[in-house]
Amino acid sequence: MTDPSGTAGTALGATSLFLQIFQGCVDGFSVWQKGETLASDALIFKARLEMQAARFKAWGLDWGFDRGPDAACWKDDRFIENGDLAVKYVVIIYGFLDSLGELSQEFPALASAENVPVSAATSLGAMLRMAFKDSQEREEWAKKLEAMRDEAKVSEKLRWALKEGEITKTLELLESMIDDLCKFFKPPENDPVAMQVANSLLSSINISKLNAVAAGAPDDSMLQSLALLKVMVLQLQLGALNAEKVDEKDRSLRETGPLDERTRRSTGVFRKGTNSTDVLVEWKLIDGSHIPPGHTAATYRAMAGNRIKNLARLLKWSSRLEDLRTLDCIGVITRDGPSDDEVRYGILFSMPRKKYTTLKTILEGSQDNIYLDDWFKVAKSVTRAVLCLHLAGWLHKGLRSENILYFQDDAGNLSYEEPYLASFEYSREISAPGQTEGVTDDLEANLYRHEAVQGVPEEPSEDEQGPTGKTPFAIKHDIYSIGILLLELGLQKPIIQLYEEATQTEEYEHSAAAFREWILRKSMPKLGQSRGKEYMNATELCLNSEFEGTSTDDLQQAFYKSVVRPISCSWGR
Repeated sequence: MTDPSGTAGTALGATSLFLQIFQGCVDGFSVWQKGETLASDALIFKARLEMQAARFKAWGLDWGFDRGPDAACWKDDRFIENGDLAVKYVVIIYGFLDSLGELSQEFPALASAENVPVSAATSLGAMLRMAFKDSQEREEWAKKLEAMRDEAKVSEKLRWALKEGEITKTLELLESMIDDLCKFFKPPENDPVAMQVANSLLSSINISKLNAVAAGAPDDSMLQSLALLKVMVLQLQLGALNAEKVDEKDRSLRETGPLDERTRRSTGVFRKGTNSTDVLVEWKLIDGSHIPPGHTAATYRAMAGNRIKNLARLLKWSSRLEDLRTLDCIGVITRDGPSDDEVRYGILFSMPRKKYTTLKTILEGSQDNIYLDDWFKVAKSVTRAVLCLHLAGWLHKGLRSENILYFQDDAGNLSYEEPYLASFEYSREISAPGQTEGVTDDLEANLYRHEAVQGVPEEPSEDEQGPTGKTPFAIKHDIYSIGILLLELGLQKPIIQLYEEATQTEEYEHSAAAFREWILRKSMPKLGQSRGKEYMNATELCLNSEFEGTSTDDLQQAFYKSVVRPISCSWGR
């Protein structure tokens, strides 16, 4: 009888080697992501190459290769029966990277941009020496992989393509190999967001690179939209003029509902020409109490007004990308306040239906007709929307249940997969300098905020250095707010109710840090029991900010792998 432990060991070793080879391919692609100065043609080539790298990495993410032996592929019949074929294709793709060394020699624009030699054969040899250390399996797999490399003759094909000077053939060869891999070993779920997270060029703040990404992605509308939106964010951040008209006439708005004093929202009908549109209006008051040092009332009004109009321009554009879950923005109206130093700006949004409610209202009301999968649908949609927001270079800064809207039909029915993120007037471009207007600073709003950014979110000015400056708002602080939202959804109650429970606990003295510790100690076990271990772990990661990596790119990938993906998969199983 075969030794079960020996068989398991061999299988685990093979799994380990396959994952090493896959990661080696990913690392090989990453070498070609470091260039900063490329000619336009070479830049487009690099963007197209990155597109294929993103498809390859997304394929691995969809299969869960980052989970090692727990990946879904090892339980799939296609991998069990045709695992050698999968390894073969991965090695062929590895061979493609080996040939890039020749490409850089023949095309100086690429070589000078990268400045890093690529030798996949050397890397593969090193991996083979490390895998199955001192074992017979190591030697057998080494021979097998070498035979597959010889059989593939990838270098010969690529040399022929390059000899003719046809770089397109090289890219088409890679594309066809990845196509075959993705079609035959199609993941259980093909998530388009995974490819955007995997595309490292999208994390760039270089406008030329982002334009090249958009130009090289004609078949990927989501990537194009994210890249172009980020270009717009960066241009506005740099002070570039945007001629798109967003000013609308105040007299064209007829208000039909009262102003909600807390959320600063009202409803109305906006008439332009012969068309009438039901609108949601988000109001922003600029007054003397919010004037920062170094500004007069006039200069502050001009600065704030310009920023709000730029925000409207971004929102008009962002509504084209469905995953961002933003309402169609019509424009901005300006209304004089009761004094000369005051002015109100109203951002107009087209309403899909005349009636709306908020997630907070849903949490506070009767939940008899809300099912478990509905709660997961909300969690999935909101986490994905925030991830896409961050991929486009935006921070929200006001993520809480009262700022997540649902629109209802006449019977009061709504789709839990279609939330809309609201109150973007307080959002801020990532890495941008100061100019933050006043934001609601009350107990309930602070419950959603990380302890380091309690109160009004601010960006430090250039002269605010050292410990006296306020902590700049960052991606991880938006993610903390997501953790609170996931907690609300999992326990099916608003966070203010958890605060009230905490204050009734003996010896509890409220602070942001104490409340977070109380949540982790008292609420996490209940969350795990009601939503499962993966949901609980994802929520805890958000609240603890315990993600791998420190760069924006690393954080976005970790947020996808550790939060967005497990939550998306949990309710679908």
